[in-house]
Amino acid sequence: MTLLEVALPGSILGLAFVIKLVVDRTANIPDLFQALFELPVDIVFLAASLVAGYILSNKAHAPEAMLAFIGLLVAAIFVVVLWRRSQSLFIANALITSVLCSILSYAISVSVLVAVVSLIAGVTP
Repeated sequence: MTLLEVALPGSILGLAFVIKLVVDRTANIPDLFQALFELPVDIVFLAASLVAGYILSNKAHAPEAMLAFIGLLVAAIFVVVLWRRSQSLFIANALITSVLCSILSYAISVSVLVAVVSLIAGVTP
């Protein structure tokens, strides 16, 4: 993967993260953790958006990309469940378990995003 293939999606995610965290409110530590728990959801939906754009722009690759899109929707369900669990565990002061759920969520979402960028760039992850 080239720097551009990493920088563009990364900048979109970074911008969305900062805007959601600080615009029209004062961010504090619990808000930061809540935003960090939610970030994998944004990652997986960014990946889904990239695949949708890939399908629309190049219909010749639609069959393989549709399979990836369906896989993304399944991954999104797991990531959302892990996000919700992370939040509820954090509120219940089960900090280690909430962080472990969040790490798993990040692992799934980042893996999905890397696979999608690789698919679009035409390389094998």
